[in-house]
Amino acid sequence: MKNPDREHSGYKPRKRSSEGVNPKLDDRETIALSTNPKFIELLEKSRSRRRAEGGISSAEMRHRLGLDRE
Repeated sequence: MKNPDREHSGYKPRKRSSEGVNPKLDDRETIALSTNPKFIELLEKSRSRRRAEGGISSAEMRHRLGLDRE
């Protein structure tokens, strides 16, 4: 079924950027990062540090950034 709101908006469905790639990874930035050894190493270090040292809650992060809900 066509969406009438998109019919005249110039909307065009995205084409896949590469064949055989998981659709969830179907954008250039995601593909580039998921295959970048330096980025993968950064994620692994971050995850390891979080396991070892713990982390903070989203509420604490909002507080630290001054985004507390009033």
